[in-house]
Amino acid sequence: MSPLSLVALGFATVLIGLLGLRLHAFLAMMLAAFVVAFATPAGTLSKYAEQQVKIGKMSADSAAKLPQKSATDRALEGFGETCGKMGLMIAMASILGKCLLDSGAAMSIVHALLALFGRARVHLAFILTGFGLAIPVYFDAVFYLLMPIGKAMARTTGRDYLLYVLTIVAGATMAHSLVPPTPGPLFAAKELGVDIGTMMIGGMIVGSFSIAFGLAYALWANRRWKIELPAEEIADAPPESAAHLPPVALALLPILLPIVMIGWGSFNKGVWWTDNNIALSVGVVIGLILGMSPRVRAAADPFVQFFRSLPPPVIIPIGILVFGIGVMMNVFIIVFGSIWATLLNTTDGIAGVHSQV
Repeated sequence: MSPLSLVALGFATVLIGLLGLRLHAFLAMMLAAFVVAFATPAGTLSKYAEQQVKIGKMSADSAAKLPQKSATDRALEGFGETCGKMGLMIAMASILGKCLLDSGAAMSIVHALLALFGRARVHLAFILTGFGLAIPVYFDAVFYLLMPIGKAMARTTGRDYLLYVLTIVAGATMAHSLVPPTPGPLFAAKELGVDIGTMMIGGMIVGSFSIAFGLAYALWANRRWKIELPAEEIADAPPESAAHLPPVALALLPILLPIVMIGWGSFNKGVWWTDNNIALSVGVVIGLILGMSPRVRAAADPFVQFFRSLPPPVIIPIGILVFGIGVMMNVFIIVFGSIWATLLNTTDGIAGVHSQV
């Protein structure tokens, strides 16, 4: 099969897995990885290995061994390499997004933009909010966050429901597609050797033009097609009040500070605190501080209970697969996996004592 045929096969497998079999996205993509690995002929592997040797990304010895490896080994090695390159960044971005949602910081930003633009220009607030929030938060979470507000505005104004929906989608889609640390742009930056800070700045510049076209189309479509709010949605509960939300300046800090740190690192190489993982971790710490509430602890409790139940023999191979590129790192993973349950139980006990005090 030609490379383009393999790409088409991978896309088809993902779509069938997601839409036909209703699989989780991770399972659908892993299924596609195995299907493509099994379908790739040895000749294509040899050509790929030769090209990698020419550009210095693979040694001659590794290139000679690649066609001899099984499809399963190649798929798992690719998975481990991808996790090693950007697994921590994706994990930190996911935690940051969860903190923004559960702490009310995301809703605080929404209310601030709605107040800034007013009811007559609320579609501008939606497209800018969608674009800003979709940088650290996944698209589906941003969509589910903003749609109740869009429906509430449509109920209040009695019009422009399609405009609100399209501006929410346009803003969130462009940021999710163009600006790291969302997985797609992050993977593209890593594979093409583009600095993450440069990718973020370039993605935001390109995205600003993209959302402008998206806004123009949304305005045109709203004039052309009159779509009313579905009758069953009219009785929905109103969006959350802004009374108990964090201040907007504090709500923006977990988003803006990592962007500034990573952007600074693009122009000042070698500054340790501008490392991508450190910058996102700083954002996570601020997000956790914002989210120190019973609601966040209740949301995190199922994950804590799940990882507490995992014995060390399960934790250790997962850690080595993701991080295992050196002896010292493997030793760290083994030690950490061995004390995992004790660490979680101790932390949970301290939190329980603190809540009683």
